[in-house]
Amino acid sequence: MTIGERLEEARKRKGVSVREAAEATKIRGDYLLAFEANKFEEIQLPDIYVRGFLKIYGRFLKADPEKLVIDYDARMARRSSGGDSHAAHRESLGRMELPQDDDADDGDSAAESRNAPARLHTPPPVSATDELATERPPPAESDNALYIKIAVIGVSVGVVALLLVLLISLIRSPDVPPDDRPATAAEEPADAPGRDIVLRATGDVTVIVEQISDRRRLFQGSLNAGDAVSLEREGPVSIRFTDGEALVIERNGREVAVGAAGPGRTQIQ
Repeated sequence: MTIGERLEEARKRKGVSVREAAEATKIRGDYLLAFEANKFEEIQLPDIYVRGFLKIYGRFLKADPEKLVIDYDARMARRSSGGDSHAAHRESLGRMELPQDDDADDGDSAAESRNAPARLHTPPPVSATDELATERPPPAESDNALYIKIAVIGVSVGVVALLLVLLISLIRSPDVPPDDRPATAAEEPADAPGRDIVLRATGDVTVIVEQISDRRRLFQGSLNAGDAVSLEREGPVSIRFTDGEALVIERNGREVAVGAAGPGRTQIQ
């Protein structure tokens, strides 16, 4: 049994006309008629399209699509060697579309059969080549996108490093009130022999005195106007205060300038 006979028998067994099969498979009716008439040489299409249409038509008719393609390739091989020319001629002369009693589309099928040779040169519709479309690889990621990713990663690493540096500096910084401002102290002679200092308050002020060499706190408290505190020290001291205008510091009987109003800090050598 030839390829066309199998297709025709399967279509009639399914109970559909050529036009109904064409609508279901999205393959032109004249192509299907050419398939069933074994007139593959009249279809002006590359072999890859013919094989794809045979597979689609075979699946629709529940015929073995792979067997159809194998038989088609064998038939074309014989035709190329000239061994099947007489058989193909007999097949093309001995086939015709048989009418069906219960099919309302007999007239359309016969008309398609008569007009098939004149329309076989028309290119196939795009929708019928779904199985024949080759997959294209996804576009590669552009170099610009890669550079942007690298830049983002670099910025992120830099931000993290900066935060770590700030955190370490905060951990290592001494316990100093955030509103302290260093005050400018007048330079004194480096060879001043005195070890004692006196703190005098001209207004309400809070003072903290620390010995720089060992961080020992010599005084911490609030002074009212007129109060005075005498301290003994060993080496330089750091003095922090809440109001520079309300504090007078004496060293060896001489006053040391503290600075402007408001909180601040000074050192006495």
